[in-house]
Amino acid sequence: MELPSTKHRTTAPRFSIVSWFILTIILDRSRLSRGISHILSYFFPLTSRCMLYYNMLSVGDGGVKVAEMPLQGTHHVRVIRPAWHDAHKWFPRTRDRAEVRSHALKLRYWPEKNPETDAGLLLDVDWCWIKELAGLDIGELRITNTIGGHDNIRVVFYRGDQAVRRPLPVIWVLSAMQKKSMGWTTANLKTFKARRTLVIERFYKYK
Repeated sequence: MELPSTKHRTTAPRFSIVSWFILTIILDRSRLSRGISHILSYFFPLTSRCMLYYNMLSVGDGGVKVAEMPLQGTHHVRVIRPAWHDAHKWFPRTRDRAEVRSHALKLRYWPEKNPETDAGLLLDVDWCWIKELAGLDIGELRITNTIGGHDNIRVVFYRGDQAVRRPLPVIWVLSAMQKKSMGWTTANLKTFKARRTLVIERFYKYK
């Protein structure tokens, strides 16, 4: 008994996940093609995750990867890559990092303590300068919520040159972590200063 011949059988072309990823990146460059991107991501969930990660980490001047946050309020908030590493270390779960990010977004309205958003919501922006780094424009935003099992959380930020607007002045998030004592350790302070220097050299020094 002969088996049916498969000589003339046709098969649909197969594309690798990498091919779909590259295609969606290209398509994402225009508003019209974003709709097509969403359709593709519906059939290929992994592609959707890749695009989310790609959009979250954008390459800034000097090749330093930063995450850009929405343009609202008085400042533009940008997160440098080392701060993302800190967040992943302290908050492994995505939802916990998202909650920390929502608090960091309050810095858009800095230096007001109780700003009102465009939607009419009243925010509690509890911040202060780090006294051990006086004169360096490095501050800390206090988060009173317990997130990921951690309390006493701080978002450490650097106030960039107010004369440089893109199109708003930028506040740079240097770290997101738990503060374990009343003061910062010597290692913490050195890290914050080094990251501030990195931002200045990459984004302000030659402007």
